[in-house]
Amino acid sequence: MQQYKVVPAQEIEKRLHKTIQEHSDLNERVDALAKKDVMTPDEEMELKRLRKLKLYKKDMIAYLTTMMKAAPE
Repeated sequence: MQQYKVVPAQEIEKRLHKTIQEHSDLNERVDALAKKDVMTPDEEMELKRLRKLKLYKKDMIAYLTTMMKAAPE
């Protein structure tokens, strides 16, 4: 039987704020790179990597938001 650890809402909230900031930073990096008229193959790969990471952070924000609603005070 699997045991689950109860995480206080305060810890989840800290992680949520950190993840939101990371998502915002990634968004700025993606925008800056996407504005380039011509990209090298390395830059194209970096843009793709950043977009995937940004999507992961967005999913984590949704997950942590859901966890906040269920977390004990």
